[in-house]
Amino acid sequence: MSKIFGIDVSKATLDCAYLSYSDQDKAKRKGCQNEESCFDSLIAWAEALSGLPRQSLAFVVEPTNVYHEPLVQFLHSQGATVYLVNPGRVRKFAEGIGILSKNDVIDADLLVRYGLMAKKLIAYEPAPQQVNDLRSLLNRLDVLEKNRRRELNRREKAGKSLTFHRLEQQSITRSIKRHETEIASFKSAARKCVHASPLLRGDFDLLSSVPGVGEKTAWLMLVILRSRQFKSAAEVASFLGLNPIEKRSGKSEYRKPRLSKSGSSHFRQALYFPAMVASRKNPDVQALYERLVGAGKPKMCALGAAMRKLVHICYGVYKNQQPYQGQVSPS
Repeated sequence: MSKIFGIDVSKATLDCAYLSYSDQDKAKRKGCQNEESCFDSLIAWAEALSGLPRQSLAFVVEPTNVYHEPLVQFLHSQGATVYLVNPGRVRKFAEGIGILSKNDVIDADLLVRYGLMAKKLIAYEPAPQQVNDLRSLLNRLDVLEKNRRRELNRREKAGKSLTFHRLEQQSITRSIKRHETEIASFKSAARKCVHASPLLRGDFDLLSSVPGVGEKTAWLMLVILRSRQFKSAAEVASFLGLNPIEKRSGKSEYRKPRLSKSGSSHFRQALYFPAMVASRKNPDVQALYERLVGAGKPKMCALGAAMRKLVHICYGVYKNQQPYQGQVSPS
C-alpha cells in the first residue's frame, strides 16, 4: 500500500503534507521553493518520513496553471505515483468535511485527506511528445483565432462609426492579415505534426471518418484521447464535463438533469459547433437529437446530449481502431 502525500502548488512555493490515516488531526508538513533544485529534497523528506522508497510513494497534486508540470514530471520520473485531481471536486470535498477556509497549508492537508478517502483516482501518465506538440499548436491557434474575431468585430464597428481615424482602420486591417498569416502557419504546422507521427496519423484518419468531425475537431480529440488512459467512453464524457447529473430525493426534483460541466470549458466550447453539425450530418447523433427534441426536451439539452454522443462515437472509433460505422441508417 502506497503512502500518500498532498502537495499544494503555487507559482513560487510547494507545501507538502502527510497523514498516516484520514482521521489524523495534525499533518506533518514540509515547504520548499517551486524550483527543480528543491524537488529531490522534497521526495527525500517523504522517503524518510514514510520509511518507504520513492517508488512506493503517491502524491496528490492539484493542477495550478503550468506551475505544477515540472514537479509532476520529476515525481513520475522518480517512479512515484502522481494523482492530478479536479480542483472543483476537491473544493466540494472540503465543504463536505467542514473545511471552509483556504490557504496553502490547509490545501496541502486537504489534498492528502482527499487522496486517502477518494475512490477511482487515475494515476498520471505523461502524454507522448507528439501529443504535447499538437496541444501547444492548438492552444496558440485558438488564441490567434479569438484575436482575429475581435479584430473583425472592431473593423465592423469602425466602419459604422462616425468617429474613427483612417489609421485605426489601417491598423485593424494589418492586424487581421497578420493573424490570418499566423493562423495558416499554425494549421500547416499541426498538419505536419500529425502526418509526421504514425501514432497520430492513423488515429486522425479514423476520427476523420466520423461525420461531424472536421480536421480541427479531429486534432482536438487526438489531444483529449491521447492525454490520459481512459477506460470507457463514459469516462471521457465525465472528464469533459458532459455527463448528466440530477438532484432528486423521493418524489421531489430539485433541479432538472443537466451537464456536470466539471471538466475543461475550453474543450466543451470547441465541441459545441461540431455537435451542431453532427446533429444534421451524423445519423446516430441526428437520431438522438431528434428523439430528444420530439420528446419535448429543450434544444440546448438535446445539443448537450449530442456532444456527449459524438464524444462516445469518437472514443469507440479510437478504441476499436475501426472507421466509423453508423448504427442508424441515414434518413
